[in-house]
Amino acid sequence: IEIDEEDPPELFQLGDILWVRITGSPWWPALIYGI
Repeated sequence: IEIDEEDPPELFQLGDILWVRITGSPWWPALIYGI
């Protein structure tokens, strides 16, 4: 398998829901709607 370092694999896709947190705030669900 050859990996192209110029175009790394994407970890997230449009429509994914994940948990995010900003320092001092609680975790909350977030939706990826643009990359």
